[in-house]
Amino acid sequence: NYADDVSTSIQSCQPASSPVTPTQPVPPGLVGISNAATQITSLLYQTNPASASLEDRLYHNKKDEPGVYYWCTYLIVDAYNAVGFSGLDRSSQGLFVNMKDFFKNNSNYRLLSPSTPVEQLRPGDTIIFEGDGQHASLIKSINLSPSGTGNGDIKTFEANNVVLEDVVPVQNHQATAAQTTAGKLSITGFGQIKNQ
Repeated sequence: NYADDVSTSIQSCQPASSPVTPTQPVPPGLVGISNAATQITSLLYQTNPASASLEDRLYHNKKDEPGVYYWCTYLIVDAYNAVGFSGLDRSSQGLFVNMKDFFKNNSNYRLLSPSTPVEQLRPGDTIIFEGDGQHASLIKSINLSPSGTGNGDIKTFEANNVVLEDVVPVQNHQATAAQTTAGKLSITGFGQIKNQ
């Protein structure tokens, strides 16, 4: 079941086998997104971390917004808006399918294919997952082995997940699947702000 898969994948998280280094300097606007996401995720909490119920173990409650179900897409909307990137709002892009369409159809943003080399991704970009459900994560950091093999990982900020930070392995310059959603969801694209 999904809860067991999540638990197993979290327990199997292992540190990278070789040293990793950032791929490129992060533009100032994208640093702001990461800073905003750090502040937002520090306010998220689980209803009951020890519960057998997956719903109780999700970080979908926000201390400063009692009674609001904090969806994964809200993290992206709120972090982008906090630093002045416009066009995203909870009432529209809070729905997953609308967020994906927004990146695809808005002239200030772009939707990159799932096979985009990680060297073209940056902290502050959005990872879009689909399959047995849908999920969106915000890239926190990208780390590649200095050996040039194209292996490493992407760390993500999370909301409405059982963790606040997830790991997406990178193999041969390609992001694979997040540790907590592996087997259930596949990467179907990356949302990115243009000219950053």
